[in-house]
Amino acid sequence: MSRYADVLDKLEPQVDRKLRAGAKERSTALELTQDEVFALFDALDGNVYLVTRVVKPLLLRLEQASHDGSANYDFPTISVEHVCPQTLEEGSQWAEWYADGEDHSIWLHTIGNLVLLNFRKNSAARNYDFGKKKTKYFAAGDTSPFTLTNEVREFGSWKPEDIEGRRKALLKRLAKDWGLKDTFKKWWENE
Repeated sequence: MSRYADVLDKLEPQVDRKLRAGAKERSTALELTQDEVFALFDALDGNVYLVTRVVKPLLLRLEQASHDGSANYDFPTISVEHVCPQTLEEGSQWAEWYADGEDHSIWLHTIGNLVLLNFRKNSAARNYDFGKKKTKYFAAGDTSPFTLTNEVREFGSWKPEDIEGRRKALLKRLAKDWGLKDTFKKWWENE
């Protein structure tokens, strides 16, 4: 309740100051404790794809943190795509890279393996091997408007270590954008 009241005070700072004259000093409205920041990053470091009400807004927020904010999107046509597919076809490059099924289950639904696409491109990408999937994402003259998706072009492979590195970079980007860099660093060191 105290936090909620602080937030309301921040949203409506012009409320009659006489009403608050006798009120005790409250904590800073939107400042998170270290435990709250750690809990936030613990949640973001998990299977975010499975939290259906959160995954697309989270990736859109990450997208916004990835550029100057001037991009405009047609939100109803945006979908979330797994770069490493949910189903590994026998004999595929994916099956080779994720021969240990545990690696596949660990990284599949994490922020490091997810990108934004429009529905048309998402259905075109399917379970193709990584190189072919990249060409489907970025067909000549038809690049993706999403920074997060375009960044995938920089990768030569999409093995567990690639997803792990991308995961750290994306979480770090969110921490910077949210003004949580120092606490994120402590959280990362505890991982």
